[in-house]
Amino acid sequence: MLPAVRSVRFGVKFAQFYLCEPVQDPFQRTERPDARLTSGLLSAVPGMVQCMVGAQVQSVALTAETHRSAPAAYLDDYEDVVELSYLATQAELDVVTWGEGRVEGLPLPAGQGSYRIRYHLRDMDPSGKARVTADGCHVGECLLQIWPAPTEDATQVKITSMAARFWHPTESSHISFGEAGLISPNATPEALAALKRCGLL
Repeated sequence: MLPAVRSVRFGVKFAQFYLCEPVQDPFQRTERPDARLTSGLLSAVPGMVQCMVGAQVQSVALTAETHRSAPAAYLDDYEDVVELSYLATQAELDVVTWGEGRVEGLPLPAGQGSYRIRYHLRDMDPSGKARVTADGCHVGECLLQIWPAPTEDATQVKITSMAARFWHPTESSHISFGEAGLISPNATPEALAALKRCGLL
């Protein structure tokens, strides 16, 4: 059976967007901090999945696929790929942003239950390869694949970009705030000094 595919473009603020069950408020913190499942670029609490993008990204071109079984990952086409498990209590996840609210609905192929979410990203870092619109808007491209699956640990399938290496540091590859593009060019000397004191620069 062919996957159900949705494609949508939307603006992002604070380098993130969400997949939310329709009854959830994406901006209300969970009462159960132990319920968070974190994979850096992806994190989940009951009712919501947070999807991070590059700090310079102002608009996301998102393709979302829902499958009946595990699809192949597009490792050659994307710079970063991570995945985690999610327990859905509703039969749909909504794509939600800070500025626009709900921008798309994703019906889940098996209704309520356990799912695997694989998140692909590219063009997260500011570079010559990144898509920039005529008005200077940096566009990041994302692919979500969602399918029913038993619960497993979160997995870093592929980590390449500076943005992803910031969220998934290793002993040999620690990325600073500045390298990840997280410092505003308008940052004051006081703010930079505070970051240095915290070991972030």
